[in-house]
Parts: sequence; C-alpha cells; structure tokens
Amino acid sequence: MLDEAEDRAFQVVSEKNPDLPEAERKQIARVVGIGAVKYADLVPNRQSDYVFSWDKMLALNGNTAPYLQYAYARIRSIFRKGGLEATGSSNAPENIVVWFGFPQRSR
Repeated sequence: MLDEAEDRAFQVVSEKNPDLPEAERKQIARVVGIGAVKYADLVPNRQSDYVFSWDKMLALNGNTAPYLQYAYARIRSIFRKGGLEATGSSNAPENIVVWFGFPQRSR
C-alpha cells in the first residue's frame, strides 16, 4: 500500500515538475505518499465506515495530508523569506511546495 502511494505521488510530481531531478521527485513522493496514507487512516471517525479512495487520499485540496503538507511548506517558506526562525524541525524536503504546482508568490 505504501509503495503504491509513493508510486502515485511520484506520477503526480513528475507530471507537474518534470525538470526536477529524479532523486528529488522520489524524495517528495515518499514524504507525500506515506503521509497521505497515515493521515487518511487517522482522520475518519472510528465509528464510521471506512471508504478507501486513492484519489481522495492524494487530493491537493480539502482535509488531506498533501494539502496540509503544502500549507506547512508555504508557511516555512514565508518564515524563511522573512528572515524569521520557525520553531520545530521537519524531515520534509523544503521544496515540497513545488510538487503541488501552485505558483510561487513573491513579495
């Protein structure tokens, strides 16, 4: 299941950013794919029926891990550009924002 999530995330990142080196695309796909599976497993109410959907799990909007990862990466980018030190640490690649294909905004 985790391999499939990584493969699907890799397909998306390769479509949106074919110019990124393959190693970088694989790193982003691993973070997003595994995060998506974990989040999709934890987010539903435990008393509800579980409906499995790759499309919903890897969606770039709504209550999904990829969307939350994107928001986190954007916030880190804002702190970095503003010269502020964000607290905490992350193993996520800083360029994960690129995966989503959203335009980079400048000041």
